[in-house]
Amino acid sequence: MSRDQRVFTEAQLQEWDLPPDEPDDTDGLPGHVVSDEQVGDAKYGSQRRLVFVAPDDERTWEIEYELAHEAYRFDDGPDYGWIGGQVTGTMILLPGRVEGEGQR
Repeated sequence: MSRDQRVFTEAQLQEWDLPPDEPDDTDGLPGHVVSDEQVGDAKYGSQRRLVFVAPDDERTWEIEYELAHEAYRFDDGPDYGWIGGQVTGTMILLPGRVEGEGQR
């Protein structure tokens, strides 16, 4: 794995409220979410790209996940997912932001 990648566990992301419950509700997104946008469509869901600042390292990361279409959402589990219990994020640089600036 390169230096610009990091593995996040499902538990970590849930602790940080990621992905957001309602990603299209831009007013209700957690403060550490930079963007959450649809990048593709599938039969039962949409592929989304989430960009966020990880609270533990103050770096900006991008992950992709799938969100179930409304008709396929059930009360017995999450409406989003990825294969396996972890997801690999890629560090990205945002203009005007110094990565890790909150760290001491």
